[in-house]
Amino acid sequence: MQRANFHHALELASALGMAASSAALTLSLAADAEDTQNYAEAAALFQRMAEHYQQEGRPAGEAAAYHRLGVIAEKQRAFTEAERWYLKSLAISEKQGNDHGAADTYHQLGMIAQKQRDFAEAERWCHKALAISEKQGDEHGAAITYNQLGIIAEEQGDSAGAERWHLKSLAISEKRGDEHDAASNYHELGINAQAQRDFARAERWYLKSLAIKEKQGDELGAANTYNQLGSIAEEQGDFATAERWHLKSLAISEKQGNEYGAATTYHHLGIVAQMRRDLDGAERWYLKSLAIYEKQGDEYGAAGNYHQLGMISEEQGDARRAGELFLKAFGLAAPKNDKNNAGIALGSFARLFQQAPAAARENLRAMGLKALGNKLMEQVEKSASEG
Repeated sequence: MQRANFHHALELASALGMAASSAALTLSLAADAEDTQNYAEAAALFQRMAEHYQQEGRPAGEAAAYHRLGVIAEKQRAFTEAERWYLKSLAISEKQGNDHGAADTYHQLGMIAQKQRDFAEAERWCHKALAISEKQGDEHGAAITYNQLGIIAEEQGDSAGAERWHLKSLAISEKRGDEHDAASNYHELGINAQAQRDFARAERWYLKSLAIKEKQGDELGAANTYNQLGSIAEEQGDFATAERWHLKSLAISEKQGNEYGAATTYHHLGIVAQMRRDLDGAERWYLKSLAIYEKQGDEYGAAGNYHQLGMISEEQGDARRAGELFLKAFGLAAPKNDKNNAGIALGSFARLFQQAPAAARENLRAMGLKALGNKLMEQVEKSASEG
């Protein structure tokens, strides 16, 4: 049935008082709108579903609608709104004793906390989900949460812990013959190997993941893995191969209207251009990436771009602009517990300060005092004097 026909049928069912038919059509339209990234329409339809289930006295349906509203908000990186919907869903599930529904929501709350770099909270929610999945013998639910705990460990630099969680998840995925979940496990194991600079092993994991994603027509998943294969080539100085993988990823993201995926790839293409000494080209890619991250309120992504733009300014001999950009990156990363980006940005500012001539140092010192405060700026100056 075409979309317009769905809407017509929904209007007719509502007019005739056909509540069950109206609800089914609304759900179909909502799911279609979400799949096509028409999030405003999807949210309005799922809110309509929640109201319908509330009026009908069907709490399980109401909780499910709130959960979908949380997922839609999360896809748009509106994390505060997503959390609000998830907690509404969770309150109903817990009151009704719906452990399975509660576990799903605990998992999503863990993902939101992880994306906001609150790793302790992320682990707390994930372990609540895992306790239910393991108690109920829900292997699929457990595998998904094992994978998420692996991602949380990765982001805290715990490579051994990450690998343990991912392999636990993978064992279940392979036992169940779940290729989709296995592809996700292979991808994360590749990220973990790459973090340890074992590029050959990382590439093997990524290619195993990619084979499944391409076979299943999972373009979004394939785009993510193309990006990772490109980043391996970047780190090994194979810029032609890196660019080829990143452009494959970008073609999918732009075709699908996936701005977040495109922003990630623009950043990588900026790195490739910068490594080739094409500073103007690199700056254009970083600014395209930055525009999306700032629009989406993603401080993590924005911080990485500000830092790279600072590196370009430094190479062009503009110490003042470089200092401003490094401090901007630090100011975005530090409050979000993004220790990696914060440390890189602060280290770059300290190096810039150390290498700057005396006249430029005074400007940098004033800038640093304002952005960092006395204590951190003292550490920068001490590092410079010892260097």
